[in-house]
Amino acid sequence: MESGPANVRMDYVFIGDGYTAAQIGKWRTDAKKVIDGFLADPLFAANRASINVRRVDVASNQSGVDEPDQGVFRDTAMDGNFNCFNIDRLLCVDEGKVREFVGSVLPLISATSSLSFPTRRAMAAPAVGSPPCR
Repeated sequence: MESGPANVRMDYVFIGDGYTAAQIGKWRTDAKKVIDGFLADPLFAANRASINVRRVDVASNQSGVDEPDQGVFRDTAMDGNFNCFNIDRLLCVDEGKVREFVGSVLPLISATSSLSFPTRRAMAAPAVGSPPCR
């Protein structure tokens, strides 16, 4: 959804991690659900004319994300991992990789959110601009 040029709008970018090339269709469906919920929030709905929402499709080599507390490690595009800051359901990604992928598509970004292929229910995925999670 684009409402105008990035230099005069707030851009939100949703990027997936842990979806393989064969799962990109699922990523697009999952992202649409999250984006629809995001835009249904009254604050965002009231400001919709000032917001651009974009989706970036990135394929990972393996499905899912790291679960270090269970000894599970996967090769994903943005190194997504649960148990961030020793919080079981907190999901973090490598912010440098997120910026690299998003920056290759969109040079100016205001905020991003990453979604990872669900191996368990996550309670949060920090956006770019938040402190590093490693």
